[in-house]
Amino acid sequence: MKRYLLAIGLVACDSGKQQTKQVAKQAPPSRPAVQIVVDAAITDAMHVEPPAAVVDPLEKYFLLGPMATRDGKHALIPVSDDDDARALPNLTLELRDRSDKVVDRVVVLALEEELDDKQRAERAAAAERLLAKHELEPLMPNGMDADHFSAGTSIAWQRGRFKISYANEVLVERAVPVKWRGTTYYDKREGITCKNPDFLNNAWFNVNARIAVVEVAYRGNDTCWAPSRQRHVVAW
Repeated sequence: MKRYLLAIGLVACDSGKQQTKQVAKQAPPSRPAVQIVVDAAITDAMHVEPPAAVVDPLEKYFLLGPMATRDGKHALIPVSDDDDARALPNLTLELRDRSDKVVDRVVVLALEEELDDKQRAERAAAAERLLAKHELEPLMPNGMDADHFSAGTSIAWQRGRFKISYANEVLVERAVPVKWRGTTYYDKREGITCKNPDFLNNAWFNVNARIAVVEVAYRGNDTCWAPSRQRHVVAW
């Protein structure tokens, strides 16, 4: 009986080895490494350049500040309507004489105006022609210390009068023109009296050329909205 069991065991072991050999023979051969070669021309074609930035030809004119000719005969003033709560972009370049009279102007962008590329290029060309007509230099902001332009310059705006001084010397002192002053009016819909008092918001100078540009602003509130700021030439 023992011999019979031993024989069965040997047969089973032998059959197991044969199955292992068969499985080993049936195992798929290992795959060779695949080398991917991409043509340089294909990679160049696949590379996509980002779109070029679109430059608005009118953008630089919105960055201009007040300017004046060296002789002080003319000032170039960028003028914008505050447009109340909407504040839509708009700009007009006005060339004014020493009496604050407009002698030339270019509308860069009017309120609620939409321009195509051709119109924008035409407006930019018109603005460039205006700037090229005169030898303009930037006016220095109030309080800036820049050589002889506005070092020590100060301006006071009180009780309906303004005074410009330089190195403790009064250059000009005048009443604020009526057209520059704030207004008082009665709002029938709200049943209240609105007041928009004026104040000096900014100023730019060229003391040597005896010319300045002042920016007059107005106070207001949600009911009595303030009018748009005004810029004016002051010469002495």
